Amino acid sequence: MFTAEGRIRDWRSGGLEWLTQLDKLDKVLSTALQVTEPVGTRATDLDAELERLYRDHVAVPRAAGRAGLPGSRGNLRAYCSQVFKQARLWDRLEKSVRAAEFTFPGDPMRIDYGYRRNGTWGFLHTLSVTRSPADAKVLANTAERIQKSAESRFTPEFAAVTDVPLSPDNDRHRFVRETLQEVGVVPVRLEGFAVWVAKLRPMLQ
Repeated sequence: MFTAEGRIRDWRSGGLEWLTQLDKLDKVLSTALQVTEPVGTRATDLDAELERLYRDHVAVPRAAGRAGLPGSRGNLRAYCSQVFKQARLWDRLEKSVRAAEFTFPGDPMRIDYGYRRNGTWGFLHTLSVTRSPADAKVLANTAERIQKSAESRFTPEFAAVTDVPLSPDNDRHRFVRETLQEVGVVPVRLEGFAVWVAKLRPMLQ
């Protein structure tokens, strides 16, 4: 029978470089960072497991919303802003982007976040499916107009952070998903937002 300690000793004796580096970190940063023993994990869906690990050990805890406002866009934006700040991307974003810059004068729509990278304009907007699923139509219409106005000037990309996962068995959720996907808006569930930002971060460095 092999114990966890026995396996760790075997790995170390095998000279795995990453374990050596962890030992160094443990010694140098012992007052600020505590390195625990490795723990195995099994998963059939690697992305889902990464989301779980990031949420449990790294991501900013979701603050409880004010009474009577579960899933509000205000709470969604507050959480997204915390994640962006923790990822040190806050200063690289444009906030409350006027859609009128890309659609037509007088358009009152404001997109929560925008970013630029290598000729691409990215747009990220929060969407409360539980409170206002019809907003998906407004966002989809805005995205379509921006795509038409972009022409060869830049490449637009869009994502929408939803307060709940979009279930294929729920008619309202299916309406939101299909409305967004028809115009190329990628739905991002709130639970997976920190992982989405982690993937975006190296592209904005």
